[in-house]
Amino acid sequence: MSGLQVDLLLPLAFRRLGEWAAGFESLPELPELAALLGRARAERLPVRGSEATLLWCLDPDLDPDAELPAARRLHPEAACCADLVHLQADALDLRLLPTDALALAGEEIAALAAELNAHLAPQGLRWLDLGGGRGALAGLDTTGWRTVPPDAVAGGGVLAHLSRDPVAAAANRLFTELQMVLHEAPVNRAREARGALPANALWLWGAGGQPPGPPAVDALWSDDPLARWLGEAAGLAVTPLPARWADAPLPAAGRLLVVHGGLRAAAVADDMPAWGEAMDALCRDWLLPASRAVGRELRSLRLLAGDGRAWRWRPVARWRWWRRPLPLARLAEEVA
Repeated sequence: MSGLQVDLLLPLAFRRLGEWAAGFESLPELPELAALLGRARAERLPVRGSEATLLWCLDPDLDPDAELPAARRLHPEAACCADLVHLQADALDLRLLPTDALALAGEEIAALAAELNAHLAPQGLRWLDLGGGRGALAGLDTTGWRTVPPDAVAGGGVLAHLSRDPVAAAANRLFTELQMVLHEAPVNRAREARGALPANALWLWGAGGQPPGPPAVDALWSDDPLARWLGEAAGLAVTPLPARWADAPLPAAGRLLVVHGGLRAAAVADDMPAWGEAMDALCRDWLLPASRAVGRELRSLRLLAGDGRAWRWRPVARWRWWRRPLPLARLAEEVA
């Protein structure tokens, strides 16, 4: 049997299930997923959240109770991550749409960087463009910061996540200050004029300082920029995500981390039918063929939901035909 172990991380996989179960008469019919999860062994991880789970997969010594050390692992000068996002006002809150929802062009990012850095330079600060609208702030004192990563807020309200702690006063003040800068930026006015979402805020997160340990995985497949950057910073072999499980040769042994973002857009948009279609495709193209490889090409397969839950398949799982399926309604109860 191969010594290859595979972790499949699905950011925001079941994020909306509780809301959909409460708001709709029924959830999508996904019998193949229910059968697969019923035969797997459920596990609990020491971390919650997509970004925290990604960092923990790469570095299992990550302190689950500390501020996430994302920025310093992405850029040596970075004090915290600072991603261009869109905040959309509704009657009671502000809804966050993450960087990838904006589809910012390179020239737009460059113009916004110039606006931000013209404002920040007198304070000794600088916004670093990491790519695609994700960025970081340099020159900032982030001692004592406790922030919330963007996937924990994506598609939902942000006001509850703005800390009232006195230590966070400077961060909240900077957050509001940069909103005003971005609101006046010509790039954003042009985007609004043509009906595109403006990048009207920088979401600040990932200000921890824990140094990285040796990487716990040997290779990474993903199209997610954050996953790829962190994997490259850790010295991993990073490969673009194949369209299907069968489309790329597997490593002979070791540990492979696959970060598949195919469910994120539907979860952020609160689109249950699109989520059902995406999950059905993911089962067909990834979960089913990968689970069949357990005991042959794989020693084990683990699905990570990014919310503290995981399911692991080992060779014995194929004989658990008597195990009842785990329906979406049960999963919804757990995340409601």
